[in-house]
Amino acid sequence: MKKIFCILYLSLLGCTVLGQYSVTASKQNLHGVVNHTIIKEYDYPKTISCVFSDNTKSTFILSDQTLQTKEFTLNNIKVNDMMFARKATGLYDTLIFCGKDLTTGFAMVGYFNINDVFNGSGQVFVQDSIVSAYPNIMVDELTRMAIYASEVGTHVVCIGRNKEDYPCLVDFVYHTAWGPMVWSYKSGFIPDHFETMYDIKYLHTILEDYLVTAGMDNTYGRYLNLRVYKLDNVFSSSGIQNIKHVFCIDTTFGAEWIKDDVLLEYVTDGFFSTVSYIKPDEFPQEKTDRSVFIDCVHIGIYNLSSLVAGSLTSMVKSTLLEPQTQINNKLTRYCQGRNNRYVFLQEIRNHLSVFSSVFCEFKIDLPSMDLNALTKYKTTNEIFQGLDNHNSASQYVLSGYNTENSTLLKYGMMTYNNQNVCAKILKCDMSNPNPYKSVNSKKDYIHIASPFSFEECRVEIVRAPITIECQMFNQSMEE
Repeated sequence: MKKIFCILYLSLLGCTVLGQYSVTASKQNLHGVVNHTIIKEYDYPKTISCVFSDNTKSTFILSDQTLQTKEFTLNNIKVNDMMFARKATGLYDTLIFCGKDLTTGFAMVGYFNINDVFNGSGQVFVQDSIVSAYPNIMVDELTRMAIYASEVGTHVVCIGRNKEDYPCLVDFVYHTAWGPMVWSYKSGFIPDHFETMYDIKYLHTILEDYLVTAGMDNTYGRYLNLRVYKLDNVFSSSGIQNIKHVFCIDTTFGAEWIKDDVLLEYVTDGFFSTVSYIKPDEFPQEKTDRSVFIDCVHIGIYNLSSLVAGSLTSMVKSTLLEPQTQINNKLTRYCQGRNNRYVFLQEIRNHLSVFSSVFCEFKIDLPSMDLNALTKYKTTNEIFQGLDNHNSASQYVLSGYNTENSTLLKYGMMTYNNQNVCAKILKCDMSNPNPYKSVNSKKDYIHIASPFSFEECRVEIVRAPITIECQMFNQSMEE
């Protein structure tokens, strides 16, 4: 036997240490109270986070191993989601984001070249005049996005709401074959106030890839609702996108879901999963006194090919985590790590009105799709809202703010399947009720297509420090 020492470069905390696998750190926010954060790994060990502050401005922060950051701010812009686009070499060179322009009150989408902007030689491009469909109903806000490449260019597909409070989807296309700066979009909405959309994901099968959106439908009560889309034409005539798959049947109508939160993640070719909140009715009574609890986290696994084919039994596994006492939960992010390990993040408030975060790790066994190896963590002085994989998905990074001083940004890094961490470990039981069956019905999109162009925004780069607060080390591992 011999000891193996691993050197891990923690990007957002900016340090090089021996065998380090759990860290938290802090950074003073330069723009007041933190409302929301997002974080993404960029060119390991670097990360880029986006901080929405004082309900008025969004700051993009590039962090590396130097314990310093580069950052710039967009005023009157609220960023809800962001992703990277790859260039031909496979490396990221562009960051694309979506959200809302607080000056116009309309949804916006934007992008910038990462190296150019953070080196002070580039501009940010923003567009905030997006129509969801005739008769010129503007998109109010875009909340989540997915990116993929096709023969015609790069697709940036966003979900959100329009000014009539209907769920909408917008497919922006950067036409690489048409020359620089040539964009167009197709947009549509579902004229139904009973339906909501919360997440969107680009997913794979062996034969074909698809987009899937997840939300809730209130036709029969609040139940989980999925739609699936072909990549070559998300609004194809009489296409599969017009079918809603509402998961509401057990033997009769099953337990309803609690709120609109539902997150999507890839499992393996042809399968994906959701995380959402459901009433605790189906959790075994003998394990928990359900009368004092509000909801359970529900984890569902689905056969994507069955969903595309219109099957009513595309949910193949259903797992409930033990009921929670929180009264204000919010699901924020969901990631797949190495070796079929997963983590999802909750922002929570308990009955004492104390805000904190809970993140849960688990493993999905293949091919059985059984869920096991569950570990639940709780923060003490942080609300983490951002989550992304890190270091080739062997670790994950988190971003948020301090609960006692909301002008103080907080960052974390954890390693999958290691429990010596800078967070409290909680007990959590599981139950496996029967998977839900769906009721499928047709509700068409109303959609249009349109060209459009972006406006330039010049920004100023600022540098700022980061401070390490907690470090946990893996001192030895057996071969």
